[in-house]
Amino acid sequence: MLCSDGRRVTIGMEHKKLLIFDFDGVIIDSMQLAFTNAASVHPSLTWEMYQNVTHKKTPDEARKEYEHLHIDETKEEKEERTKKYTITKLEKAQVHSGMKEVLKMLGDEYILALNTNSGKERTIPLLEKHNLKKFFKIILTIEDAQSKTEKSENIMSELGIDPANAIYITDATSDVMEAEEAGMQSIGVTWGIHERRHFKDSEISDSVIDVVDSPDELLDSIKDHFS
Repeated sequence: MLCSDGRRVTIGMEHKKLLIFDFDGVIIDSMQLAFTNAASVHPSLTWEMYQNVTHKKTPDEARKEYEHLHIDETKEEKEERTKKYTITKLEKAQVHSGMKEVLKMLGDEYILALNTNSGKERTIPLLEKHNLKKFFKIILTIEDAQSKTEKSENIMSELGIDPANAIYITDATSDVMEAEEAGMQSIGVTWGIHERRHFKDSEISDSVIDVVDSPDELLDSIKDHFS
């Protein structure tokens, strides 16, 4: 495993603190684009249904829940839709307001890593376009592992950092569950797919350090936790 700049990470960071970020919905404002893509072949799917069906479910598990709403499309039509979605995302997805500044401030004090189930072709170009790649020591995508638990474990192992010194930052409750499997606690953000009520679910609430409504609150929450 290499750093985002191509160098291998050196170990010896036992006392460092690690922040592992989800990408879509946390850093990049792309959830409405993802929903629009899903709704184009699941016309009865509403945003509220999309939120609820993805609650505590991985993307693959969630898709099975609304598969009955799917309309027929040929292989060629699916490939064209997927290609169009990728192009649209790269052209239109913007950084959430305030996140770039917060990443810069956090990067001065903590180690930052990215753990996403988006593919490299939908991740690296956006990071480069918005000059964000430099903030992350390690960037892992769906090509590295399907499981976010596995990716988080690999990040911590590579950096030599204990889960007690790491936080996962996400907009999705399924990520909270996968982070817990890796021994980590999470901070939930409300500007992506899930709302405060989802993160307060009793099944996952013990793993959620805090739920925040803005990047500035995220910065304060992280600093308070590690103080």
